[in-house]
Amino acid sequence: MNVWKTSVSVELQDRVKHCKQVQKDSSKKAKQLEDKLKNAKSLQEEALKNAENEMKVLKRKSEESRAQWKQREQVGH
Repeated sequence: MNVWKTSVSVELQDRVKHCKQVQKDSSKKAKQLEDKLKNAKSLQEEALKNAENEMKVLKRKSEESRAQWKQREQVGH
């Protein structure tokens, strides 16, 4: 009976070690995924900011071009 208890005890200890390792690995993967999400949000925000800046530059250029055309039309008449 002692041998049976010892083998069951060893088996349970092995399972507990395995479960702890699985938990550790899962926590690590969860952290990696959280980091990816945070990075994705920052990349998205950066892309939006760049697009807004580009839109402002293009709008300014468009207004400058429009003003130049108005000057040319006035000079021509």
